[in-house]
Amino acid sequence: MKMRRDGTGGVNIGRRGFIKSAAVASVALVAGCTDPQAVLVLDEATDDDFAGIAREVRDGTDEAETVAEGVEDGSYVTEGRVEPLDGTAPVLYDGVYYDVTVDVETVGEDVEYAFAVEYVGDEAVDGEVGYDELPDVDREALDGVLPPEDAEPEGFEGETGGLYTENEVEESVLVTDADAETWTVVVNGARFSVEVRRGGEPVERHEYRYRFEEVADTRAGFVDWALAEYVFELEDLSDEEEAIVEEAIEDGYHEGTVEDAFVSLVERFRGYRAVESEEWGGEWLVDYDGTEYVADLRHPPRLVE
Repeated sequence: MKMRRDGTGGVNIGRRGFIKSAAVASVALVAGCTDPQAVLVLDEATDDDFAGIAREVRDGTDEAETVAEGVEDGSYVTEGRVEPLDGTAPVLYDGVYYDVTVDVETVGEDVEYAFAVEYVGDEAVDGEVGYDELPDVDREALDGVLPPEDAEPEGFEGETGGLYTENEVEESVLVTDADAETWTVVVNGARFSVEVRRGGEPVERHEYRYRFEEVADTRAGFVDWALAEYVFELEDLSDEEEAIVEEAIEDGYHEGTVEDAFVSLVERFRGYRAVESEEWGGEWLVDYDGTEYVADLRHPPRLVE
């Protein structure tokens, strides 16, 4: 039978806090510093730990719009360079708990261009182009740097930049295959030199397809769902693995070398859904010998596939 403590005091913040701070040093670990490379800490879990898996999304935020639309339409699809939601942890929105899944697909690469703009006078020059003749994508780029219509252009200089999609590059007049090119753009009779420079490596643009599944409408209901969704049993351990787990419960397991038994435990953890997961480790919920624990795990990056 599983047992769970519902009160406070089941979490040793000091021990688990060590894991969080140690993650910052993961690069140093790879470089060979003396900090422990194999860390496992198990603390008895409480209802607060289970309820805390869900992240509350409040009205009036961009994330709330994403969740609301996804719940109403069954899914939420968007393109961008940054995820519209912070991770895929379950969310609490408008009193209801939802599990979150997302499919991410790379749909293109965007290129950054820098624009250096300088007023060069009112005399016409060969090859000049009127601002009103430019496509929307170029006008929008220049709008971020050109002076206001009622401002005196004499002596004006400014810089801006932006990312162009493949389609926008095709539509653009100012952006070409050249690494750098200079244009003269006419704005209300004033001539501005516009130097366009291509940036560095392209930036991937993704399609995000979110789905929101209602899993509970009460805190207690969500705790029960989280128990079933996240908790896995640490059983059938070797003597070496069991010794690591027992030490993780007693004082925390911290070793400067990575033993085979620790690697096998990492592989086992990685086979289950994590509360938080990074390449250096993360947080899981486990059942060991009939008691549930919050397990904080840290290991060298790319230790297992």
